[in-house]
Amino acid sequence: MSYYRLYFMSSFSGHIEGFEEFDAEDDAQAVKLAETRQGALGMELWCLHRRVRQFAALDLASQLLEQRHKLKEVKHQLETELPDDVSRPENRKA
Repeated sequence: MSYYRLYFMSSFSGHIEGFEEFDAEDDAQAVKLAETRQGALGMELWCLHRRVRQFAALDLASQLLEQRHKLKEVKHQLETELPDDVSRPENRKA
């Protein structure tokens, strides 16, 4: 096991906003763990004095639009699969 530190970097100043520490079997496992933390801040993954990888900040607006589109597709699919008289708000009796 090796010790890793994942730094979260400010997109504006480039300064460190925070960090997380963890152990991993190797660089590949550490990178996989780091990818799950990727978000609005850039990141740098370090193993002691060696930088393993840099991660760019994600474009969250694009991700939200993509998720919204996927949810609409799922909603449409569910609505077409339901029988006409089941679970639709307009068919419920008050």
